Amino acid sequence: MIWLEVLGFQMLSDQRSRSERMLELFTELPIDDLVIDTAISLRSTLKIKVMDALIASTALNHNLPLITTTAAISRPSPASP
Repeated sequence: MIWLEVLGFQMLSDQRSRSERMLELFTELPIDDLVIDTAISLRSTLKIKVMDALIASTALNHNLPLITTTAAISRPSPASP
């Protein structure tokens, strides 16, 4: 998901190379049923985009920090699916 968010925009080749090197430092986490259920709750409650809901849900369910520019997401508590 993050690769799509970061690399999904047009950028210069050196910017892309730096971005790819940075992204390789991150651990990939699965989108499992719990992440999906939480994303559905977040999306319906906060009215946010699907990708934002999935990223926030993954952070919440893995107790990880969430860095975002989406105003609707500060640090939501996990919603019961």
